[in-house]
Amino acid sequence: MTSTPTRHRPRCGCAGLVTGIRRRKVRLVAAGLGLAIVVGAGAVVVGTAGGPAGGVRIGPAADPSAAVTSSAAAPPSTTGPPPPVRDARLAVAGHLGPDQRRIADQLVSVFENDTPVIQYDYVEDLGDGRGITAGRAGFCSGCGDMLEVVRRYAEVAPDSDLAGYLSELKAAADGDDADLGGLDAAWRRAAADARFRAIQDAVVEQFYFGPAAALAAGNGLRTALGVAVLYDTAVQHGTGSDHDSVRGIVDRTNEAMNGSPADGVDEVAWLGTFLGQRRAVLENPSSAATAKAWGESTGRVDALGELLRQGELALVAPLVVSPWGTARTLG
Repeated sequence: MTSTPTRHRPRCGCAGLVTGIRRRKVRLVAAGLGLAIVVGAGAVVVGTAGGPAGGVRIGPAADPSAAVTSSAAAPPSTTGPPPPVRDARLAVAGHLGPDQRRIADQLVSVFENDTPVIQYDYVEDLGDGRGITAGRAGFCSGCGDMLEVVRRYAEVAPDSDLAGYLSELKAAADGDDADLGGLDAAWRRAAADARFRAIQDAVVEQFYFGPAAALAAGNGLRTALGVAVLYDTAVQHGTGSDHDSVRGIVDRTNEAMNGSPADGVDEVAWLGTFLGQRRAVLENPSSAATAKAWGESTGRVDALGELLRQGELALVAPLVVSPWGTARTLG
C-alpha cells in the first residue's frame, strides 16, 4: 500500500489494496432505529426515517460559544433526545490526542477484523487477487506494504523465519510469481515478538495514519472523526492519487462541495459528501477484481455515517459501532 505505482498496481489502482473484507456479510440495516441512509449524487444523507434533520455543533476549543451548526446530522430517533453536543474541534488540525488515536485504531481494527483488539497475528489468503493479507492493517503481499514490514523486521531479526521470505515478497510486490507457502505460520510466530508488532505500528503510521492526518490538516478538517474517516479510507483505499484512493475521493468531495473546510465549508456536510463519494467507489471500483470484495464492505461507510449522524465528532469513549451486524464497543 505504498504510494509509488508499480506494474502490479493497476489491479488495485492505488497505494493500498483491498483490506477489511473478511466479514462483509451484513450492511447496516437501521430500519429498527428509524435511520435512513440515502446515497445519491455523491453524498450520504443521514437522518431519521421520516424525521427532521438535527444539528451538530463543532465548537472551537478556545471559544465554545463560537459554534458551527449543520443539518447533515440528525438525532437517533424522532422520539428520543438528540445526542449530546460536544465541543469537538481539535486544537490542531489533523492531530488526535492519545485517547482519540486509540479509538481511531480500534475503529479500523473493527472494520478489518471485527474486533477492537489489534490483530497483529492475523494472516489469510482472501482469494481477492492481492495475495496474502496480514497484520493490523491488512498488509498485502501483492502491493508492497507487507514487504516493507518484513524488510524492517529482517533488519532486527535476520535469522527469523519471516526474513527468509524477503526475495519472494519482492517478487510478489512486483507482480511476479512468488512462493509464499508457510508465510502464514512464520507471520504468526513473528507476531509474538514485540519488535515485530512495533514495526507494524510504524508502517501504519508512515503509510496510512500520517498521510491521512496530513491530508485532513491540509483540507481544514478539525474533528477527530474527520481524521478517523480519512485514516480508515487510507487503509482500505490507499494514499495514491488515483481515482479510488483517499486523495481522489477528497478531490471529488472538494469539487462537489465547492471547496473544503479549509475554505469555510461546513465539516459535517463535507464528511457526509466524502462518505457518499467513498461508497460510490466501493460499489463501482476502477478494478473489476475489486468489485465483489469492495461491494461487500460498505458497512464501513454505514458505521462511519452513523457516528457522524450521532454527532460523535470528538471520538469520546465509549463508542459503539456495528459494521458487520454485531455491536462492538470502542474505548
